[in-house]
Amino acid sequence: MEENSMQELVCFQESDIEFDCRVPILDNNNTNTTNPRQTRRAVRRGSCSRVQRIFWKVRNLVVAYKEVVLWREDCLTDVTESSRVIRQIQAKRREGGEADACPYLLLYYALRVMDTHHYQWLMEWVEDSLLDLIKNKAFKKEVVCGRVARQLVEALRFLHVEVGLVHGDVSLANILVLSNPGKVAENYEDRGEGGGEEERSHFITRLGDLEACSPAGILPKCFHGTFLFAAPEALAHRVETADFSVDVWSVGIVVCMLLSGGKHPFLTREKPTFWDILDSLNNAKTLNLRAHFKAFLPGVSEAAIEFICGCLSWEPAERLSTTQLLQLPWLSQCVG
Repeated sequence: MEENSMQELVCFQESDIEFDCRVPILDNNNTNTTNPRQTRRAVRRGSCSRVQRIFWKVRNLVVAYKEVVLWREDCLTDVTESSRVIRQIQAKRREGGEADACPYLLLYYALRVMDTHHYQWLMEWVEDSLLDLIKNKAFKKEVVCGRVARQLVEALRFLHVEVGLVHGDVSLANILVLSNPGKVAENYEDRGEGGGEEERSHFITRLGDLEACSPAGILPKCFHGTFLFAAPEALAHRVETADFSVDVWSVGIVVCMLLSGGKHPFLTREKPTFWDILDSLNNAKTLNLRAHFKAFLPGVSEAAIEFICGCLSWEPAERLSTTQLLQLPWLSQCVG
């Protein structure tokens, strides 16, 4: 983490950044991996936003530039509320000293507001998301998946318990990977699954899209999650999306998809519509979930099945809290 990365969110001007990002391309250990003058402008696009890799001259830092442009009638993200949420999270992370209280959340650096429907964020740049890496065979190893799950649940526990926020869009695309999971898997094969500080230091994830978090118990203005990862009650009844349990459901889906190499535990269609997802979830309510998950994930340990069952209960009140999930054997043995 950069020395001043946990400073308070600041404002920036367009003159502070360079879009023609002629800066060294670094690997996840901050080591030059290619020609140091090579140009690279990676772009990720969403329905109302795009993310580019740029150079922030003020900090001499490669960062992610996220531009959001909303329709005038769109109330998806209020920039005032979003900036308040980010400032609240960052302040809580700095409490008690210089150390980051939750290293598994994406870092936000600066904000530039043109108006309430057009604004830009400068954030930590992370090369890959779990969606990019889902086919990497390393994720099908329980030891790697367990560490992903541990870091994700710790990030959510911080949001839920320390800040009182529901993320609302936990998905493969919003979990970013700072280092190479294949290297971690090789280390565990060579040295045993116990691992050590060296192995753990190679593998850190960050939960992103924090600006869309909302206070627990307060109904969001509209649904902003990803259908594949959304809890059934959130899809069917928007009024139930302001609860921590919707994030726990999404964790269960993420873990199932990692362990299975990208398969959803309840869907069979490759590109399902909203109604396909809703119907499939309704039909799945007759399943014996433990038996279903054991058949869906053959060879996976009982501890992992117990964890998944703790996340994917049809009744929101029966899902475990993030604090309870961290106490389960599958996660309690995965530290860091």
